[in-house]
Amino acid sequence: MIGAFRLLLFACVALLGACATLPRISPDDAEALQRWHEEQLAHFEDWRLSGKISVRDDQDNFSGRLHWRTSSGSYEMLIVAPMGRGSWRLEGSAAGAVLTDEKQQVWRGEDAETLLFQRLGWHVPVDDLVYWIRAMRVPDRVAEVEFDAWGRMGRLREAGWTVTYQAWQESAGLQMPRKMVAASDPYRLKLVINEWALGAGSEAEPEDAPEPGPESGFDSGFEAGPENGPGNGFGPGPEAEKGG
Repeated sequence: MIGAFRLLLFACVALLGACATLPRISPDDAEALQRWHEEQLAHFEDWRLSGKISVRDDQDNFSGRLHWRTSSGSYEMLIVAPMGRGSWRLEGSAAGAVLTDEKQQVWRGEDAETLLFQRLGWHVPVDDLVYWIRAMRVPDRVAEVEFDAWGRMGRLREAGWTVTYQAWQESAGLQMPRKMVAASDPYRLKLVINEWALGAGSEAEPEDAPEPGPESGFDSGFEAGPENGPGNGFGPGPEAEKGG
């Protein structure tokens, strides 16, 4: 019995030693791999994802489903709270941002980050997140990057935020984030992406998008279902410019 235990212990030590000697990609090679990753993604003007989002600060927190798609420089996000606590569609482009709730109330702003904060109390750097969620640095900005042993972006520090990539998945031959956290005290944003689609066909509605129903106010490709009612768990902030 003691002999078997010693044999098992020796095997474990040998395995740990082998793991410790695994080759690690050099910083130069990791940087080259990151540039290649960013160059490849620049070819995909259309992409979409489906997953979950969590937004929190030192006073409040929110979690719900997220469906996000982009096409030719514009994007549309559908955020659906659980238990009928609300749903919102955020549309953004160079012309500004538009937020619509399930009752077809519309608010407009110059940028999505300000609009979300004013209306929902969420601090989400949407224009930067367009890049971070794809494991990309924002172009023409100073950033500090830590790579993991496989040459993937492990941690990104940029514009006062620290973005940590916790899990990955493959889409169109590229390593795309599956779990990530963006933090800028006291704000914390967590994303879990269940599905990525890059390139042609990305405009299609994801399979797990909410089903349309008689109370749905949305007329876009993403539909809000009848279970989505008012209220978001945060309480409204100061009014943004309100449109028709």
